[in-house]
Amino acid sequence: MRASFLVRALLLSSVAVATASCGGSGDDFLTGEPKKMELQGTIDGMSVNLAEPNTGGISQDNSGGEFDFGGDAVSNSTGTAIKLTWTRGMPDGEQGPATGTITMGSGPFAGQALCAGDGTIVRISNDAFQFNVSGIRSGAACDQAHTGTLRGWFSLAQ
Repeated sequence: MRASFLVRALLLSSVAVATASCGGSGDDFLTGEPKKMELQGTIDGMSVNLAEPNTGGISQDNSGGEFDFGGDAVSNSTGTAIKLTWTRGMPDGEQGPATGTITMGSGPFAGQALCAGDGTIVRISNDAFQFNVSGIRSGAACDQAHTGTLRGWFSLAQ
């Protein structure tokens, strides 16, 4: 009886570890090339796959931070602009919730401002800023829901 209980507990533990490692909890971050910003995923079943030179940066303190890529989408050469903010400082490798907007310079949603909604998370490490965008919405009041997610990578390597 005791051995049966231990085997069952061990199997349940294995299932929990396998499930946790599949990236379902927001830990499935994109990795990319040095000196690039990459954005991949799907929105409403349409593929998004951008890779552009770094034209931005991050800043943060104990009360939060900001990622700003491309600045004003109208004035930069690619047209892609991403601005994400978070409300607490995050040490190396830690992740936390964020909000913001993404305007892509090419692809099916080019020129359209997309809002990063609930479930959007960011992570900062020594060599990269990574983000997973969920709850994607559009419209002046961010009231038009879209399906899909985006994963992003911004190299901090010089």
